[in-house]
Amino acid sequence: MKQESGRNGVGPMRQYCIGAILLDLENPCRMARLEKLLLAPHEKEREGYLPNVIYSCSSIIHRGELVISYAMSDINSRITTVSVNHLLNRMLSLTDKIKISICLYHLILAFAVISISSCSSLDVSKYNTSIDDIKDSVNSICNTTTKSNGFSIMKFHIDEKYDPSVKRENYSKILYGNSNTAIIMLHGFISSPFEVYALGEKINESGHTVFLPLINGFGGSTALANTAEIELWKSTLEESLESLAPCYSKIIIVGFSLGGTILTDFLFDNEFKHQKPSGAILLAPYFAPKMWGGGFVTEVFDIFCDSISLKTLYKVSGNQDLKIPVSNPHHYNSEMPLKAVKKIIKFGNQIRKEHHQKKVHIPTLFVYTEDDQTVDNKIGIKFINEHFLDLQMIKFSQEKRVRHQLALPAGNEEFDILYSSVINFINQLLE
Repeated sequence: MKQESGRNGVGPMRQYCIGAILLDLENPCRMARLEKLLLAPHEKEREGYLPNVIYSCSSIIHRGELVISYAMSDINSRITTVSVNHLLNRMLSLTDKIKISICLYHLILAFAVISISSCSSLDVSKYNTSIDDIKDSVNSICNTTTKSNGFSIMKFHIDEKYDPSVKRENYSKILYGNSNTAIIMLHGFISSPFEVYALGEKINESGHTVFLPLINGFGGSTALANTAEIELWKSTLEESLESLAPCYSKIIIVGFSLGGTILTDFLFDNEFKHQKPSGAILLAPYFAPKMWGGGFVTEVFDIFCDSISLKTLYKVSGNQDLKIPVSNPHHYNSEMPLKAVKKIIKFGNQIRKEHHQKKVHIPTLFVYTEDDQTVDNKIGIKFINEHFLDLQMIKFSQEKRVRHQLALPAGNEEFDILYSSVINFINQLLE
């Protein structure tokens, strides 16, 4: 049967084998597995109606032995046994990071039937080394596996219903780590996970899982961006937390530009029904536009059209922050969606007006660049200083010429300083 993610049961040299994993009952995200296969067909079991195949549908634990019944080549059945203690020791010795209390009466052993060209050993990392879209569900988020070096970038094939205009390279992405901490990274306006991916990749190298969701309404057509409402943008963070909270004991949220607006609104309004974040990182968050009268200009243009070419805006305005979006049309909208611009201006105004008496107690790192030509730093700095009580601040000075897209190396020659500051802050939160 041919599938987009590969071929199942195809090929003259295929083998169906049996492996084993051990799951923690309290947190099934924590697992151990055998380095090699538990059972594989040998010469006497290869011939039959379906050659080179063994599979099991049942097993029991009896007097310290795991009893496995299995069928071979669709012609007959057999029974084999293995010491439970020996099996557990072989699995747990493979990862020092996993500590599981073992009780024979509360043991879950899961067996997998695997179709591969050679069953002598199973290296999961060989089949999961590229980034792809992921399904926004607890099952996919929890399905962690580490490579031999301790880190893994997982690949998933999903059935999530993205808008047809959304480019595949803009789908949500996840980079798995081997710690109990997850980092959610929200990108900016008219963009995609690409905008925060470089920083996310560096954070993942420190061992943390990094989830980069596509903010609902972006990554596709201008029409899609124009029709998305503020509540739809905000739902991206809620959905991300709902998926990650069952699997990770600590969650830190990073918001860039519009992502920072969504994060700020969440910190003010949310009762943390899924999990209270351990910390927040605001990267050039949007609260008001840099250009004086930006709202008025948008209103005027919106009378005549729904969008303006980014290339035209770049040429007319000379705004250097537009250079990166113009140069990366696969990851940014090529047109500025004017109806969506009106909504983000409204969103920023709402936050500043509706939350003027509220305070944020969660530890927060605020990073901004003085040369930002997109957001109004004076308004942002004043607002954050007034409302965030546990605050650290990092500034890139005017002469550094760091662009608004400071999470991208292309927009920030001081990217290593940004990364080091972010990692140091995360480490402080986890101490």
